Amino acid sequence: MDKFVIRTPKNRTVVKSEAGGKVISQATLYSLKRVVVVEDILRWKAQLDLKNQDKDVLVSVLSALGTKQPSTKVLLETKIGRSVKKLVNHDDAEVSALAKSTCESWKVFIQHHRARPVIEVRSDLKTQKTRSAARQLLADDLQGVEEADRLAEIIEREVFHQSARLLSNSYKRTMRKVIFRLKYKLETAQKLNEQTLKVSELVASCK
Repeated sequence: MDKFVIRTPKNRTVVKSEAGGKVISQATLYSLKRVVVVEDILRWKAQLDLKNQDKDVLVSVLSALGTKQPSTKVLLETKIGRSVKKLVNHDDAEVSALAKSTCESWKVFIQHHRARPVIEVRSDLKTQKTRSAARQLLADDLQGVEEADRLAEIIEREVFHQSARLLSNSYKRTMRKVIFRLKYKLETAQKLNEQTLKVSELVASCK
């Protein structure tokens, strides 16, 4: 064989030719524009809706949303369109421009591809109930923090995301550690509220 496959950690498969040394990156199913993971859309929406959200987070989320083309059904169910549209008038020019371009891209897609199928990935009911219970525990530990329920949702969705979107032992172990830290290290909640600690950093440190 003159070719072999190298697996990379970024959800991509790289095919490398030994003869010419040429590297070709192949897109995975989840990286395709019309493959929409509803969980990701909801996770991004929660981050966009948080009051006084950090600019870097907004830019990152809007950039990610710009690579997706959700169906009318997903837009209506998740209300992600409203969250993005609100940022069109954001004080930061970069955030405003990204929000505007994303809205325009989705509008064009809906107009021209309304009848074409979009692959949607959703969680089952049992998973949703377990995750909802975890969010309540997080919210209880965040009492006194502004927008505690929304912040609890963001944290839980980040744990799920960093656990490969699986209700696995990794998810449960990480969730226990996060809840323990919020309960017994009160400065953690304060840092999250002041945005001196990012949710992604908190979750990663509890892996």
